[in-house]
Amino acid sequence: MFRRVIMFKRVFFGGLFNELSQDVYKRWFVYQMRVSQALLGLSIASFVIGSAILALRLGHLHGGDLMLGGLVLFYIGIMFSQHPGFTRVMPSPFASLLIGLLSITWFVTYVFGLWFSWIVGGVLFSALLRATDH
Repeated sequence: MFRRVIMFKRVFFGGLFNELSQDVYKRWFVYQMRVSQALLGLSIASFVIGSAILALRLGHLHGGDLMLGGLVLFYIGIMFSQHPGFTRVMPSPFASLLIGLLSITWFVTYVFGLWFSWIVGGVLFSALLRATDH
C-alpha cells in the first residue's frame, strides 16, 4: 500500500534525483525544458504584441496587460527551468504539462480580463508549491 502511494506521488509530482534512473530523468527533463521553452516563447510573443499595441496607440486593446502577462510567463518559465537544480526534484511529465497548461490558462484569462483569472492563478501557485514539496 505504501509503495503504491509513493508510485502515485512520483507519477503525478516527480521524484528526487537519486530515486530516478538516467533514462527516466532524461525523458522527464525533456518535458520540463519544453514546457519552459513554450512559456518563454509565449512571453516573448506577448511582449512584442503588447509593445506594438502600445506603439500604435490602439486604445481599445490592452497592451499593458499583454506585457504584464508576458512578464509573469517569463518568470514562471525561467524559474521552472531552474526548479530541479534548486530542489533536487525532477517534475514528472504530468506535472510539467499541468504547470504549462495552468500558466497559459492564467495568461489567457488575465489578458481577457475574466474575473476567475485570480482563481486560476491561485491554483497555479498551489501547483507550483506542491511541485516542490518532497
